[in-house]
Amino acid sequence: MSYVKKCKNFTGEFFFGDDSVGDKSFPWEQEIGPAIKKCTGWTLSPKPRIIGQGAFGSVIKGELRKTQAFITRKRPVAIKIQKMRKEALASFEKESTYGWKLGELELGPKIYNTFYYTLTNKGVDSKSIRTITIMEPFKYSGGQAMVSPFTIAQSNEVFRQMLLIIHRVTASGIFCRD
Repeated sequence: MSYVKKCKNFTGEFFFGDDSVGDKSFPWEQEIGPAIKKCTGWTLSPKPRIIGQGAFGSVIKGELRKTQAFITRKRPVAIKIQKMRKEALASFEKESTYGWKLGELELGPKIYNTFYYTLTNKGVDSKSIRTITIMEPFKYSGGQAMVSPFTIAQSNEVFRQMLLIIHRVTASGIFCRD
């Protein structure tokens, strides 16, 4: 079973140099918000903020909203955004399956939705896809817990908890390089 769904009715535009959502040339508000709306039915809050960037993508923090029968549900989320070649999809699906399982075991963030869509270059298939993983946000990352405003004792406790999580993950049969 794949936890990753293809969003068939949405395509994004391939932008050269768009590996980083924080890149000023990347119109992420024009693409990511509409993609989430089309592919999940939820609306991304108008002011998400970038909370992390790396070689493989970016993470934004925001809020999703959905109104049904005059009731608006709100969900704070972290959204991981990546661009990759279509050939890498199988590897991404395997990684996502582990992420979902870790979330279900309460050993990682709960993942609410994972999908991808095709990127085009002026209307022509670019052989690339964009993946979106919507998950629960954490207040701090492991790295943030090792620096202020935490005391040494608090950092030691967080580190102890991180080691306990690593033990629980490997005891579950999942091995992760992160």
